[in-house]
Amino acid sequence: IDSALWDSEALALALLPKKDRPVLVIRLVTPFLVAMKVNNWAVSDKEVALYITAERTLIERADVVIPISESIAMTIETEYKIRRDKRWRLSHCGIAYWSFFDVNSGYSDLKELYQTSLKAVQASKMVLFIGRLEMRKGIDILLAAANEFLAVDSDVYLVIAGRDVEGWIEKSKTICNQDVLDRIIFLGE
Repeated sequence: IDSALWDSEALALALLPKKDRPVLVIRLVTPFLVAMKVNNWAVSDKEVALYITAERTLIERADVVIPISESIAMTIETEYKIRRDKRWRLSHCGIAYWSFFDVNSGYSDLKELYQTSLKAVQASKMVLFIGRLEMRKGIDILLAAANEFLAVDSDVYLVIAGRDVEGWIEKSKTICNQDVLDRIIFLGE
C-alpha cells in the first residue's frame, strides 16, 4: 500500500500487526503541522495533537518511508523529532502520465485552453505553475511577483494549472494590477 502522509489515510492499516497487512509505504509530504502554520488554520490544540500523533504513528509503523524532497525529510525530522533510519529512501515527485491527451496532436486539443486567447497559447514566453493553488505552495508570492515580471515584458503570460482550493482566482483580482490580469490564465484542475 502506497499512501501519502497527508490526512493519515493509511493509519488504520499501519495499526495492524505487520504480519497481518501488506507492506506499507508512506510518502512524506508537507506535514499537517507545517500546513496549519503556513495557511493560518484555526485548529484546537487537541486536534493538532491528534494529527501529530497520527502522522508520527504512520511514519513509525511504515515499512518504507519516502520523503519527496530533502527539505520535507528535514522538516519531518525537525517538527516531529523523528530520526531517519534504513527505511527512508528519498524519491522526488514525478509527473503523472496525462493519459487523455495525445502529445502528438498539439495543444489545440486541450479544451481547457479554448477559453484563452490563441496568442497566449502560442506565446514564446510563458511562466507555468502546476499544483494546488494554496498559500503553502507559494501561489500568493507568484501572483505578487506577476505584477513585476508581467509589467516588464508584454509578451509574457502566466499560466496557472491546478485546483483552486483557497479562492486564489478571486484573490488575484486584488493582488495583481489591472494591466497584467489579462495575461494571467487559470486553467483549473
